[in-house]
Amino acid sequence: MKRHCFLVLGTVCLGCARDRVPSRTGSGWTQVDGTFVGLVEWGEGTALLIYCDGDTEGGGGGLSSSSSVLTAHAWLRTKDGRTVDWWCQTSDGMTGQVRINGQQFNLEDGALFLVSTRGGQVQIEQHKRYLLEMAPEDKNLKRFTKEDPEVKRFLSRVK
Repeated sequence: MKRHCFLVLGTVCLGCARDRVPSRTGSGWTQVDGTFVGLVEWGEGTALLIYCDGDTEGGGGGLSSSSSVLTAHAWLRTKDGRTVDWWCQTSDGMTGQVRINGQQFNLEDGALFLVSTRGGQVQIEQHKRYLLEMAPEDKNLKRFTKEDPEVKRFLSRVK
């Protein structure tokens, strides 16, 4: 059974200049081939992907935006009680701040995160990927999951 937790918030945007939040934005968790993936949708593309190996028992999130800044937040709790909590703020879908379980990252240093909750602690890897040209649709996420070498390596370690 496929479960999705995806929040969508639209803002009115005439012309949608590069420094404005597009009318189509969203964030949340989805499941791709048994793996939970947090994402931020920016216009027709993807600004952020966070793969997590945790077997979840629940989660949630939220999204807010002004005409110039999008702030997304989501979390999930694994069945053994660990939490993966992330927050992202961006004004262009390429730069900004990402925080995962209190660790701070720059979005421009990479939009792909691999989060392992195995072994009693959370380990986070950041990888340089440009994802804005990838629409956040199931077929694209599945293809990316199967083709990206770092994602394949991560999933082979955690399954």
